[in-house]
This record gives sequence, structure tokens and C-alpha cells, in this order.
Amino acid sequence: MRAVIIGCGETGSYLVNEYSKKGYNISVVDKDERAFDKLPHNLNGVIKVVGDATDMGVLQHSFLASADIALVVTGDDDVNIMISQIARKYFNVKNVAVMISNAEKIPIFKDIDVKVICPAEMIISQFKE
Repeated sequence: MRAVIIGCGETGSYLVNEYSKKGYNISVVDKDERAFDKLPHNLNGVIKVVGDATDMGVLQHSFLASADIALVVTGDDDVNIMISQIARKYFNVKNVAVMISNAEKIPIFKDIDVKVICPAEMIISQFKE
């Protein structure tokens, strides 16, 4: 199984670690090479791709076309929206999950088969309970 994780901040580095424990082959993409310093040093088989994930060549280099799952977790909602749509529609990744900070942008995904995770919406929902 291959997971491609776009963004290697706190969330992305955590996901790399968790999916590595589950035995996934992982590609992780970040435009800042220093972001990979957050990853544990003992991870095997993790492909680190330095580059702008809005560049199709960078996405191709990350093996997105052969991914079983794509997790898009950069710090920029607009970038996340674009990359998740590209992963689903262009690369035909069956399982795409995207993190969106602004709940008002969730309707963008109405007609796209992408799992949207919005931390703000989740927190609000928990407080309502």
C-alpha cells in the first residue's frame, strides 16, 4: 500500500509516522526541505520529495499515480483544495482526504469524492455536544 502525504508540518509528520507503523510505503512532499527534520530518523522506505506540490512534476515524482491514499495537509486551504482535486480527478487516487481550516470552503467538495476534515468544525461539533 502506498500513501502520499502532502505537507510535512506537525500533522503531516505525524501521519508519516503512523502510516509507516502500519506498513505503508510513503512519499511525503513539502516545499521546505527542513520540514523533513520533524520526521523520526528511524523511518525506512519513506520517499521525501522537496518541491511545490502544485507542480504536476512534483506530484508525479511522489508516485501519486500509484497511491492507494493521498492525505493533503499543508497549511494553506487553497493549496489543499487544488491538490486534493488533482489527486482525485487527474491521478485517479481513490482515497483522498484533505484538511481544511475554513469551514466555509467545505461546499467546494460537494461533487468530488474527497473526505474533508475540518478541525474547526470538529471542535465546534464537540462543544455543541
